[in-house]
Formats: sequence, structure tokens, C-alpha cells
Amino acid sequence: MSRTFWGVFDHKVDQKGRVSVPADYRRVIEAGDPSFGQGRRPQLAIVYGLDDDYLVGYTIEEITKYEERIGKMRNSPLKRQLVRRLISKSFRTEIDNDGRLVLPQERREQLKLEGEVTFVGALGTFQMWRPDTYLASEAADDAAIGDDMEGEALLDAMDEALAELE
Repeated sequence: MSRTFWGVFDHKVDQKGRVSVPADYRRVIEAGDPSFGQGRRPQLAIVYGLDDDYLVGYTIEEITKYEERIGKMRNSPLKRQLVRRLISKSFRTEIDNDGRLVLPQERREQLKLEGEVTFVGALGTFQMWRPDTYLASEAADDAAIGDDMEGEALLDAMDEALAELE
């Protein structure tokens, strides 16, 4: 079982803020929740505050790594900012028996999420976007990289960027 989130999926949001989580994502969330099983529902953390355009979903294992790292830091403006953005604006939730999670009204209003959410796999996390905002962001990223950066050229650029780190 892969422990990363892949793919892009559009799912409906009902009036109560419930949205079905893509089945492949549910398997990753289950694998990343040490307490899952024995009648317990899979839990995850949803973060709002790292970027105002979307929510970020973390497995319990993944968010716990950040909690531990932040907890080790000395009190400072950076620590306070990390706590505000990664912890204070977050919420823990669970996936119900029908494979759905509930997006709180406040977060739906902040992102203007109505009717549909685009789930975007981002390796160790996933993002939840308003569909039109996601498409605009994708177009802006494409424009920033340029039309000639496709296929093998994109992979070559990754290798060059990684080589610079060595």
C-alpha cells in the first residue's frame, strides 16, 4: 500500500459540508492512523492557514511529526507562527462509515467551497480546492514554468534542481 496521495478528483459537497474522500486517499489515511481499526474510524488532520487558497489533509502520523518538531523549538516568533498556521487553524476529523468527512462551515466560507471540491494528491499530503481556484493556480504554475517545460524536460529540470542541493 502506497503511503502517498496521488491523483486529482472532483467530489460533491452536500449542504451539511460532507464530502466523499477518494477511495485511494482513504486507504492512505487508514494506513497513517495508528489508532485505526478495532471499530475505530480513520482520523486525519485538516490544515487551513499554510495557504489561503486550499485546505491540506495530513495523516495522523504526518501531522504528529510536525507537532513533535514544533514542540522541540524554543519559544520564538517562528514557533508562534508555526503553531498559528499549522496547529491553531487546523482541525482533526474522521472519515465516516460512508467514506465522507465534514468540512466545517467556517472553512467552507473562507474558501467559498460550494457544491464541489477538487482533491489534489501532493505525495505526503492532499489538498482540497475550490475547482475554479485550482484550475487558475494550475494555469499560473504552467505559465511560470513555460510551454517548453513538458515531459522529459520537466524531469530533467527536477534532476538539475536536485543536483544543486548536493
